[in-house]
Amino acid sequence: MKDNKDIKLQDFISGEILVRKWCREQYLLFILIGILVFLYIFFGFQAQRQQHHLTVLQKEWQSKHFEQLTIEAELTERTRQSTMSRQLAEYGSPLKENKQPVIHIP
Repeated sequence: MKDNKDIKLQDFISGEILVRKWCREQYLLFILIGILVFLYIFFGFQAQRQQHHLTVLQKEWQSKHFEQLTIEAELTERTRQSTMSRQLAEYGSPLKENKQPVIHIP
């Protein structure tokens, strides 16, 4: 086993670098670095998945919001006094529109 400071490409390829004294002493550090890299990648994927989920929810919310605005506009149009009077006349109802303002008694 060589413990000199020369590190050659052949040492990496053959795996001889792993039996050097410095590498054997630092195996816990290598394990820790491996675990940290794994966690970094895992949490990156988790964040990406959550971002995608938020985008889907935001599109769904926007769709529901526009639907709600459309329904409100239709309801406003249907409940206008002029629309109600026209519909009553179309159905032949004897009810007529009150032309006098309502008087509130205090």
